[in-house]
Amino acid sequence: MIWHIRQWEGPDCVPVKEESYNREAGRDLSNVRPCCLLGHKKTPTSQASDQETYIMWPLLLALFSMMPVSFTTMVVGDLPAPTNVHIDSYNMKHILRWDPVQVPNQLHPVTYRVECELINESRPMCVGITETQCDFTDKIKPFWRGEYKVRAELGESRSVWVNVSEFQASLHTKIGPVQSLILKSHANTVTVDFSPPFSPIPQNFKFKYWLYYWKKGTEDKTEVPLRVSTHYIMGDLEELTEFCVQVKASTDYIEGQTSDPQCAKTMIREYTGNDLAVIIVCVILVCVICSVAGLLLYKKHVLIKHFLYPPFRMPNHIQEFLQDRPEQPYEAMCDPAPKEEHYDHISVVEVPLFQEVNQISAEPNQVSAEKT
Repeated sequence: MIWHIRQWEGPDCVPVKEESYNREAGRDLSNVRPCCLLGHKKTPTSQASDQETYIMWPLLLALFSMMPVSFTTMVVGDLPAPTNVHIDSYNMKHILRWDPVQVPNQLHPVTYRVECELINESRPMCVGITETQCDFTDKIKPFWRGEYKVRAELGESRSVWVNVSEFQASLHTKIGPVQSLILKSHANTVTVDFSPPFSPIPQNFKFKYWLYYWKKGTEDKTEVPLRVSTHYIMGDLEELTEFCVQVKASTDYIEGQTSDPQCAKTMIREYTGNDLAVIIVCVILVCVICSVAGLLLYKKHVLIKHFLYPPFRMPNHIQEFLQDRPEQPYEAMCDPAPKEEHYDHISVVEVPLFQEVNQISAEPNQVSAEKT
């Protein structure tokens, strides 16, 4: 709304100037004389109307003072901008948050506008809100990539836009732990069931699950990739042993948070009537099979021996060699012709032992006599 104000001077209210003011911008009218607002030049014939003007304007000023209008000057673009603008995205729930804008001496609340700048267009997310957050989860697609911005508004005044970095839900959201992790223990197995971190799951948004389990009190963890399934059976476990389990959900681009560990203790295997019947039948079948196999071995042992140990067969080249040799009579092979023997002639001479000893003893005596 535009206010037109005329000013006059002197007792005759001579017009000086005329001004136009924006109601929102405001103007201090406390120092303006009542007769100089809408007064006109007095003439002898218009004294009655002047008296009416002097009476009406105090009432109008009192009425203006009661109106909830702020007359503080504010230029467009001079409104403070929001601060600490950021996006909180958790389990595909996206909220833009910021700190409130404080404007003193204002009776009307500050409102905010949030928009998303895409490649070819700008989409409004929240308009005219007084809260300092904007939930735009249902207004975008998980694979949209855009730049989000917010500004403050007060009447016709606007702040500058405050932008945040580009955001794409399928890449930048945080994935929490899986839900409803339940363990059911059996004799030597533990059954694991859980549900995805959130639902519904957007189209083309696929989870991969990783399961970790270990014996309580140890640090050696076994890692099992589950891909899509949310059900797993841990088998061949020790009886009366407590095992702990953790599950993590991830995508090709985002690694989720690992769930809190859940533990369960295996039980002792108890054999029911059906289990005993199955065991007895299996034992009987094994005995029958062993008996039949033994009987076959006894009856067909020759055939089995011939099959397992075939007769020796001479190689072909040895057979050909033997066949090509000339035949000889058996007697010649057993009793060959005698060969001529070669020997030396030896003569044996006998000498009496006592005669030889006497000759040896006599020879020294002859030597001693010759010396004398």
